[in-house]
Amino acid sequence: MKNFSLHCYLWLLALLVTPLGALHAELPPGAYEELKQEAKEVLNLKIEKVTRVRGDDQIYYHCQAKVNQVERSAHGYKKGDVVTFETWLLSADAKKNFAGPAVPPKLPVGWSGKVFLNPPESDPNAKDAEDADVLQLAAYGRSFEPDKKKRRRRKRQQK
Repeated sequence: MKNFSLHCYLWLLALLVTPLGALHAELPPGAYEELKQEAKEVLNLKIEKVTRVRGDDQIYYHCQAKVNQVERSAHGYKKGDVVTFETWLLSADAKKNFAGPAVPPKLPVGWSGKVFLNPPESDPNAKDAEDADVLQLAAYGRSFEPDKKKRRRRKRQQK
């Protein structure tokens, strides 16, 4: 009987702790790297314009950026082209209970770096023809690698 009680307590503890682990769940190890490797567009971009497009808890933005360098492009983008991609942020309330992949960083105008993107998924019910050319993040919040030169410069300025 004593073993049964201890067993029950352990099961109850496991049931209580399990949901807490799920609150901050991310993708399994290596998943982000795999998504980056599979990205159709790997472009070095400089953000020229950021526009909020929709959302309250999960807020979506369109970033218009100029291509500085092309590492890989299924579409055929070239240096100097202008592309638009969608990114998102979470409101303070939504962050509290968010369970999912890495949240993208807030990108200001002037940010530059490598971005891993994919073409938009075709949606027959899409309302905006404009959204048909908006690229999507390939590796969620890990789709961005800031320029190393600018990071070094910022570190020197902070000292």
